Parts: sequence; structure tokens; C-alpha cells
Amino acid sequence: MKKEVTVSAALKTGKVLLIILPLVFFLATLIFGSILISETGADGLWALALLIISIAISWIYWSLAVTYWRIWAFSNVRNVHELQFKAVRNKLIWPPGSFFARTEISTASQRQTLKALEQKVTYPDIFVDDPSVSKETLIRFSKRNQIITFCIGLVCIVIGLYYVLAEDQYLMAILFFAGDFFVIKSYRQMRNREIQLVLNEKGMQIKDGPFIGWQHLSHIDISGGHMTYHIGSVSAHVLELVEYDHKVSEIEKRIGIYQGRFANSGKPD
Repeated sequence: MKKEVTVSAALKTGKVLLIILPLVFFLATLIFGSILISETGADGLWALALLIISIAISWIYWSLAVTYWRIWAFSNVRNVHELQFKAVRNKLIWPPGSFFARTEISTASQRQTLKALEQKVTYPDIFVDDPSVSKETLIRFSKRNQIITFCIGLVCIVIGLYYVLAEDQYLMAILFFAGDFFVIKSYRQMRNREIQLVLNEKGMQIKDGPFIGWQHLSHIDISGGHMTYHIGSVSAHVLELVEYDHKVSEIEKRIGIYQGRFANSGKPD
């Protein structure tokens, strides 16, 4: 029996193949070419040519590798809608129909395989519940993150004061005031143990805001440490997640599970 690959595992593999390795090829070509140019004493035009060649090599690699990754990932991952959405969001692939998506290189056989795999997109994703996730999640500010920020702020204050008072470098006062900001903000959040975000099987509630049922949230996108969500057709709202006591990936996971439970319950309130 073929072992199923999770979306997160497929994305991790994709990051290595489609982000890290192209960067390695780019840097290796650039470094090796720079050494050759330095040894031969070539003019500046060769440096420009080297940059273009480095970009071309890494892009050609990506154009070939992305096809192999697509076939492997879409063949082994169950929820291809989630996979495709997150792959685009994580910059592994370009959005469907994008001009740059047309730079992907594939053989006739690979194109036939990809076309067959497109049929999987016509089927809805399968919800798999996680019994370890409780019916409700209460999220507060992270004490650990705030302690780290507090310490960084103190270091900035000490360095800023030293350069202002001992070295007469008054421009370093900027560092002092930045440290003040981090120290005050982190101290307030360390003392604040109020619930900042509630997630459960019916919806979510942000501190001091109304409870919002999942049926009213038309779209949720978690990327770059923040969550963008829409209430019906209203303009997007943004919520920062990096300061909370749950990891961003864990919040995203729980939102997906709660939405899945809500959809399967068939009882919106």
C-alpha cells in the first residue's frame, strides 16, 4: 500500500528542491565565476554576464525540478487543494495561469501525467480530524517571546547609552529609544495574561471583538506570521500571530480542524 505524504512534508521537500537548491546553484555559479573573473582580470561586462548566467542556471534547475516535485507531491498527497494553495503562498510554485508558471519545463509524458493528476483537484479535500485538539483553544501573549524581546531591548538601551555618554555618538540615541520601546512593550505584554484569541468548533473571537462564526468567514490566509481574514464581503482584517503562546503553524492547524468540524456538524449557529 502506497504511503500517503502529508501536506507539510510535501512542502518541506518542495522548499529544499525549489528554494534552497536553486539558491545554492545561484551562489555556487556566482562564486566560481567571480573567482575566474578575478584570476583572468576580465572587465565589468563579464561580471554582468556572470550574474545573468547565475540567474539562468538556477531558473533552469527550478523549471525542471518543479515538474518532478509536482508529479511526486500531487500523486502522494491526499488534499491537493490545500497543497496547491500553500505551495503558491510559500513561493514554491507560481499561481496557475501566471506568466512565470509557463517557464516550467516538462516532457510530453510528464505533461500527460500532470493532466491526469489535475482530476484530483475536481474532488474536495478530505477532512481528517485530530482528537488531540480540544474543543476550544485559548491563546494569550507568549511570555517566552516577550522575555527575549525584553532582553534585546535592555541590550539596545545599554549599547545606546554607552555610545551617547562615553563616545559622544549621539546618533546612537536611536538605538536607546528603540530599546525603550521594546522593553516597555514586552513588559506590558508579559504582565498581560488576558485571552487574546479564542478558537473553537463554532468560530473565533479576538480580544474585545465580537464572536465570528466560521460560516461568516469567507477566507482565511495565514502567512508571514499574521492572519488575514474576511468577514463576508467586507475588506480584509489582519491579525498578528507571532507574539502569541501558540506557534503560527499550530494556530493554522487548529483553525483548519475547527473549520472541518464545523462543516461536518452541519449546525451553524
